[in-house]
Amino acid sequence: MKKHTNRSALIWIVVGFVFVSVFFFSCREKTDGEKKVPPIDVEVLKSQLDLESEEDPLIGGNISSGTFTVFENRESQEGRTIKLTVVILHAFSETSKPDPFFPLAGGPGADVTQRVNGYKKSWIREERDIVFVSQRGTGGDNRLDCVLAADDLNDLRLALGYDKINLTGTSYGTRAALVYMRRHPETARCPR
Repeated sequence: MKKHTNRSALIWIVVGFVFVSVFFFSCREKTDGEKKVPPIDVEVLKSQLDLESEEDPLIGGNISSGTFTVFENRESQEGRTIKLTVVILHAFSETSKPDPFFPLAGGPGADVTQRVNGYKKSWIREERDIVFVSQRGTGGDNRLDCVLAADDLNDLRLALGYDKINLTGTSYGTRAALVYMRRHPETARCPR
């Protein structure tokens, strides 16, 4: 029995080490050896955003919806573009907190903008905007397999003028949030 207990303890120690390592490396600062990202022109990003706002007749509060246009090939920044669907449920409070809530869908492949109605009365809207974006590959004119959705999300964050954001995800969305945190750690609000 003691041999089994020691083996179980060892397994839990290894699992704990792996969890701490993944968390540490996903939130670490970029080192000099990593690829440098060129400066981003926020005005260009804003020009790629096409939103219209209206008041929700049933619940109240403002809702903005539209598209955010990105290049299909993020590396070249030229060629074909795709339009990501964007929906913003604006906070009910006039003195809302500056860091919005970005839900990320599971799947992979689920379009989070299909879940807007479930958040319209959410307690989160009392203090924060809730921003939904159909990550590239999840719907509309951009159904494809891709790995750069985290960078699209960061570009949208910049175009909307948010400094830091809160991320949440279920299933695959959790993995997408970790990728975002690894690629853009200074913009993700981590609880301390």
